[in-house]
Amino acid sequence: MSKDGPSKDAATIKDIANALGIAYSTVSRALSDHRHTSEKMKKRVRDAAAAMGYVPNTAARLMRGSPRTQIGLIVPDIQNPLFSTCAEVLADHCSKLGYQLVLSISDDDPHTELRQVQAMREAQVAGLVIAASPGTLTDTRRLLSAVPSVQLALRNKDLGIPSVSTADYDGFKRGAHHLIQLGHRRIGFIQGPKALNTSTERLSGVQDAMSEANIPLEELLEVSVPLRADASRNATTGLLQLKRRPTAIIAGNSVLAVGALEAIARHGIKVPEELSFIGCGDGDLFRLWGFGVTTLNGPMKSVSETVFSLLEQQITEPDQKMDAATHLVLGYDFILRGTTAPPFQEII
Repeated sequence: MSKDGPSKDAATIKDIANALGIAYSTVSRALSDHRHTSEKMKKRVRDAAAAMGYVPNTAARLMRGSPRTQIGLIVPDIQNPLFSTCAEVLADHCSKLGYQLVLSISDDDPHTELRQVQAMREAQVAGLVIAASPGTLTDTRRLLSAVPSVQLALRNKDLGIPSVSTADYDGFKRGAHHLIQLGHRRIGFIQGPKALNTSTERLSGVQDAMSEANIPLEELLEVSVPLRADASRNATTGLLQLKRRPTAIIAGNSVLAVGALEAIARHGIKVPEELSFIGCGDGDLFRLWGFGVTTLNGPMKSVSETVFSLLEQQITEPDQKMDAATHLVLGYDFILRGTTAPPFQEII
C-alpha cells in the first residue's frame, strides 16, 4: 500500500472469503456488524481484513473499477416517520459496506415512480429498495426484475420481488380487541387509501375483531383518506361532529394519527374520559402527548434490517433467485399508555 492510499491490488471481500474458506456473504455480514453473525466470526473476518489491507469505503470500490456503489431507495413520503426511520437504518448499513444510499420520493405517483426506477437503473445501482405505489406500472415491474430489489413495508405481489412487511391484520385486530374488551362498540377507524394492501389488511383486522364480538359492522365508522395529516384532521373532525359519535378512534397510520390528535385537541375532547384513541407508530409526540398515546408500533428498524439483508444476499449471491414468494412478516408491538379506557357513556 502506498502512502497515497490503497493500491489497485487492495483486497476485496471475495479475497477475504477465499482466504478464510467461507462465503462471500458471511464476510460481508461480519464487516457490517450483522446481528446474526457471531462475535467470533466477526473478529476472525476483521483480523483477516486488516492483515490483507481491505479498505471498506466507496473510494476504494471506485479505484477497483466497480461502478455499482449505490443502493436506491424509493418511498412515497419521507415526512412519514416510518419511512424516515427506514431511510436512516438503510443508510447506516449501506455506509458500513461502502455503499451510498440514493433517496427518491414518489408521492405515490406511478409515473414518477417509473421515472425514478429508470434513473436508478441507468445509474447502475447495485440494488433497489422500494415502497411501491398502489398503481405500479408494468414497465416499473420489468425494470425491477432486472436488478436486485426488495419491497419495503408495502407489499405488491404483482411486482414479483421479495418483500418485508408488518403483520397489519393481526396488529390492528389486537388494537380493536383491546377497545372492545374495554366496552367500546362504536369505533372510528381512519385509514389510508383503500388501494393500499396495508389499508385492506388493517381494516379486515378491525372488522373481524368486531364480528367475533358480535358487534354489527354498522358500528364501525371507517373513513379512507390520503396519507396526510390535514386529511386525517378533517376526517376526525367529521367523526366528532356526528350526532352519535364514536367512543373510540383508531388511526391506521402514524401521519394520520398526528392529524387525528390535532383535531381531538382542537375540539377540547378529553382523552380517554370522553374518547379513547389508538395510534400507529411511536414518534416522540406519542410519548409526550398527555399520559402517552396507546399505539400499535411496527418494528420498522427490524423491517429495514431484514430488507437490507435480503438485498445484500441478492447482490452477493446472484445465482440465488428470490421472487414474490419470499415474503417476511414481522409483528406489531402493542404499547399500552394513557389514551384508552372504558367509555364513560354511550354518546347519543
